[in-house]
Amino acid sequence: MNDRQRGREDARRKAQLCIEVMEYTDETGMTFFYERYATELMFSDFVQDNNYKTEYESCHKYGKNLACPPFSPTCEDYLGKVEKARAICIRLPQEYFSHIAREDR
Repeated sequence: MNDRQRGREDARRKAQLCIEVMEYTDETGMTFFYERYATELMFSDFVQDNNYKTEYESCHKYGKNLACPPFSPTCEDYLGKVEKARAICIRLPQEYFSHIAREDR
């Protein structure tokens, strides 16, 4: 393992994962609970080229949303000189979306 790999490994070990159970009440007064995960990730840990954009061509929304491929910027273009990013994941129970067709979720 070289120095760069050791540094990345140390950064991964130091990364803290914040886990919270959050509560949301909609306009009808119905309360929903969801899990929120957050951590900081070193941008250098990710290798991304523009080939990822072609992997999404089979998506029925491909080319219809400016935030999605092929219109979306590369990570390097989007983040510029940023060295790390905060990753946030929201986990919602599937039953919250039972009224939406599975292929549209």
